[in-house]
Amino acid sequence: VMAKEAVRKKGADGYTIKGISDNFPPDAPKIYALVKYNNVKTDTPIRVTFVAIDAISVPNYKIADVNVKATPPKGIVRASLSRGEGPFPDGNYRVDVYAGDRKLGSKAFTVGGSATTPSFAPENSIEKRTAPAIGQMLFAAKVYIDEKGMTVPEGISDHFDPNQHNITAVATYSGAKAGDIFTIRWVAIETGSMHKKTFFEDNLTVELPEGALQDTMENPDSWPAGHYRVEVYFGQKHLAGKDFWIQQSKAEQNQGAAAPSVQQSTEASISETGQPFTPPLGRWVAETKSGEQIMEILSDRELRYNGKPFHCRIDSKNIVIIDGMKQILYPYEFKGDRLLLHYANGSSRMFTRMQRQESAYDPLSATEKPARPAKKTERLKKLYCSNSADGNEWVEFRSNGIFYFGTLQDRSTPYGKGKFSLGEKSIAIDFDGEQGIARIVKKSADGQISAIQYDGVIYASGLCP
Repeated sequence: VMAKEAVRKKGADGYTIKGISDNFPPDAPKIYALVKYNNVKTDTPIRVTFVAIDAISVPNYKIADVNVKATPPKGIVRASLSRGEGPFPDGNYRVDVYAGDRKLGSKAFTVGGSATTPSFAPENSIEKRTAPAIGQMLFAAKVYIDEKGMTVPEGISDHFDPNQHNITAVATYSGAKAGDIFTIRWVAIETGSMHKKTFFEDNLTVELPEGALQDTMENPDSWPAGHYRVEVYFGQKHLAGKDFWIQQSKAEQNQGAAAPSVQQSTEASISETGQPFTPPLGRWVAETKSGEQIMEILSDRELRYNGKPFHCRIDSKNIVIIDGMKQILYPYEFKGDRLLLHYANGSSRMFTRMQRQESAYDPLSATEKPARPAKKTERLKKLYCSNSADGNEWVEFRSNGIFYFGTLQDRSTPYGKGKFSLGEKSIAIDFDGEQGIARIVKKSADGQISAIQYDGVIYASGLCP
């Protein structure tokens, strides 16, 4: 529950709660969240997170975390949010509750009389200025950046085959400021199974006053046939929208038609066999004036370039590097042991495969047996910090096989611990009754490990303040 006041009872593990509500005035000194929990292991870290959904210019902004430990196994956790020197901004808020890394639930609340038309906003918020304008919107099967840095779409259409796994929405904009955030929503208008349902939402930050927004929706399976739409928002303001359609597959269209020619038949067998795509796995090397450039393709979602790990998406024609909020497209062609990679400036580079990898490396299914912690833990640096969207987590490994983790907002107080054992390529971890694998992504010639990856997030010693 949310409340205006919660005072601990004397001599009892409970609280006197007053003013239970889901709406609070902007001048409230504090807003309290009280969480009743049961069947939680003693010392389990419980995190209460306050989120401003649309009260400020940054959507879904995490305001603060409150970390406590569950002692005893059932009870009540109290967390509070203070308004500081000024009033709370009007708008919609949310509280998220976690036990360890497991989300238990959420609770919504509002501030002010009308959450949709705030009476208060920061000076730089979107309510105090004219919203940017959207110009042309289109959909493309592929997008690349030319030598002038311009976005160039290919395969422009409003109708796509179900097996067109990647569809990119492009929208030109003007009148923006550095740091402005646009929200892109992908909506299934009518697909048979979904009706007017938002199935994906993305936030894009821009640094230039005008340019092109680019958002790619990837569907590894076949798209359901039907009517779709992409909407562009700036805060709560709807700027533009455009519809597209997924048509019937070629196989469905050709049912009852005359037999295709040999060439058509070959094309159909390639696109419609349902065969899974296998990326060009292995170690690729290119000779340049500055020396060797080494690209290691580990799977269709991960590669290393000159030792630096990157998240990516790889299909039969493109490598898309995902670097924070940026997505960089590199079209490529490969045949046998040659791979020609095309760059945004119009140049190309030929790579030769030096080492073939028969299957994608999957750290979660690694069969290696981790070594005893006491023998190899000296390879681990003491502290690693994350580069996640929040960027506020740390993990510390100790020689006794125990690791601690917490938030950089409070370096002195860990909110959890677990056990680990170190292998050659990964770290087996066990915490809160859950087991997992952290993959080693960077180590020096002397074996010192400087970066690891767990659950899609990089933790590196160099990221720690």
